[in-house]
Amino acid sequence: GDYYDVIPLSNNRLALCIADVSGKGISAALLMANFQANLRALINTASSLEELIQLCNQKVIESANFEKFITLFVGIYDPNQNELTYINCGHQPPILQSKGNVNYLRIGSTILGMFEDLPSLQTGKISLYKNDQLICFTDGLSEILDKDGNHIEAEGIFAVLKGKNALSETMRLIDELVKKNKSIDALDDDITCLAAQFL
Repeated sequence: GDYYDVIPLSNNRLALCIADVSGKGISAALLMANFQANLRALINTASSLEELIQLCNQKVIESANFEKFITLFVGIYDPNQNELTYINCGHQPPILQSKGNVNYLRIGSTILGMFEDLPSLQTGKISLYKNDQLICFTDGLSEILDKDGNHIEAEGIFAVLKGKNALSETMRLIDELVKKNKSIDALDDDITCLAAQFL
């Protein structure tokens, strides 16, 4: 039920996507496969991120009839402007480490497939600098338990990664986090992570 993607766009732009579908099993997997195909078809024809999200929302409703839902984060990196434009639709907030600071990318709307008209749909835009890191993940990672039995959430992930400059080190620490907190054989949910470093 997890989905991640990196999609080349015109003018050297790049789309970074991560999504998760409610439920498990064949029906959830089929809905996500259908969603991936729709998103890839629409991303090159939509006039804006807002239009893309509205079209994707309608496709989820048509496919799932308000019975299943999808969380989605999609960001478009423009190397010409050194900017990331994004919308977060109810997904775990990606972590952007930038010049020693952290941003949780939350701006967007609610999950897809729940409402005909998405409430308060907004687009976020953030400037990027050399060696900034973006870490996107699904709730299989953020719902790992800490020593007190609570979900670590995005803040707990950042606490592990804070100040790491090399992307390979970031991914190694995430791998260690998973192995340290839970047996791989006992995972309750898929774990998906998409990370990028901007050069």
